[in-house]
Amino acid sequence: MPNNYLLIGSDAQDVNNCLVSAYEICIRRLARNVWPLYRGTRNRNSIQPTDQCIIYLAGKSNFAQTIVAFAEVGKIRTPRKDEELFDGADVMTGLPASVIGFSNLDVLPIPIRMHSLLDFLDFTPTNPAKWGSAMQGGCRRITQHDFEIILNAKQSETSKLAGAERAMRR
Repeated sequence: MPNNYLLIGSDAQDVNNCLVSAYEICIRRLARNVWPLYRGTRNRNSIQPTDQCIIYLAGKSNFAQTIVAFAEVGKIRTPRKDEELFDGADVMTGLPASVIGFSNLDVLPIPIRMHSLLDFLDFTPTNPAKWGSAMQGGCRRITQHDFEIILNAKQSETSKLAGAERAMRR
C-alpha cells in the first residue's frame, strides 16, 4: 500500500534579496511535473513510486498556508547537472539531492486553507497556536486518515466550484 506525504513548499529569496512566494516556486515546479527533495528534507529516502503526495504551501505570501495540488509519485531520480538552478536562475535554492517526477498531478482550481482542517488532522499539535511546527522539514508522512480528510476537503471544494459554474450557466 502506498504511503502518503505532505510536500511543503516555502518562500525563498531571489538574487536581488527579494521574496519569491512559495506559490510562484510551486507553479514553476508543477509546470515541469517535478518536486525537489533536498539533503535536509525529512523523509526524502522513504518516498517511493506510487506514494501519494499533497502539495502544501507555507510562507506568508500568495496562497500561503494552503493545499494547492495532489500528486502520485511516478519516479525518483538524481538531479541532472543542468538542474543546478532548479527553481530558476533568479531563485536562491540549491541543487536537490533527488527529484520526484509525478505520474498523476491534480492542481486545484481553488486552494484549500489548511487552517480549516487542523481540528481534524492527527499530525497537528493539540495547541492550535503551534500548528506551523508540524509543517517544518519539507516533507511529512501522514496517515491514511489525514490523507482522506484532506482529499474530502478537495472533493467538497470541487463540488462547490462545479455547482457555482452550473448556476452561472443558467
